[in-house]
Amino acid sequence: MTDLVPIRRFARTTHLSVKALRIYAREGLLQPMSIDPESGYRYYTLAQATLAARIRLLRLVGMPREEIRAVLQTCDPEFVQTHLTRHQQRITDPIARD
Repeated sequence: MTDLVPIRRFARTTHLSVKALRIYAREGLLQPMSIDPESGYRYYTLAQATLAARIRLLRLVGMPREEIRAVLQTCDPEFVQTHLTRHQQRITDPIARD
């Protein structure tokens, strides 16, 4: 377990809350690498920090979690671009109207 990081340390490293990490695990966005069967304590790897950063960035711009899941699960760059463009329009259209 030397390369596994406890959830609290991973949360500090990724600037995500423990609560957010638990939600992302429950919704299938970011699963812990290991869960201790006795304590239920969650462990991540530092390699997962890249995925955590993507999720954090998309949440910061207000993208819904279900859309984030779709973007992260695809390998199609056009699909990703379409979703990002659509989300950008949802953000900028009300600003332009106001």
